[in-house]
Amino acid sequence: MDKHNITKRIDEVIKWVGLSRREDNKISTYSLGMRQRLGLAQALIAQPKLLILDEPTNGLDPSGMRELRELLHKIASTGVAVFISSHLLHEIELLCDRVAIINQGTLIAETEIHKLTNAAPIVTLEVSQLDKAKNLLSPLPGIEVSLSEQHILLKPSEKR
Repeated sequence: MDKHNITKRIDEVIKWVGLSRREDNKISTYSLGMRQRLGLAQALIAQPKLLILDEPTNGLDPSGMRELRELLHKIASTGVAVFISSHLLHEIELLCDRVAIINQGTLIAETEIHKLTNAAPIVTLEVSQLDKAKNLLSPLPGIEVSLSEQHILLKPSEKR
């Protein structure tokens, strides 16, 4: 890219992330939300096909979180794949259409977000007397009880 095209791209990205009125201000005067948008602008200059973000809404107030979510949706709508790492499951539900759960470097699950959020919860109980616990819990309506090694697994039954 020549200097003219670089300048044009910078102006385009600054406008896109909502910093065009503040582009001449020192970064030290920026709020955390503005700094997040500036970081996104820096990442978008090269027109990436993949954008990887770690806790993008961390430290933002509710309006800053909403603005950042809207911006990330806008970025994704252009065909950029946005990969987000976060422990804030509510934010992931609002931001993502697919989710991967990784625990200590191992992929646990990868699915569409609605399938994960609609999945039946499973409760694991560690008990000293498995058979006695199963016999006590099995008659409960709407709950399926099963054994797994030293644990009792409870989940909503299919026949409610």
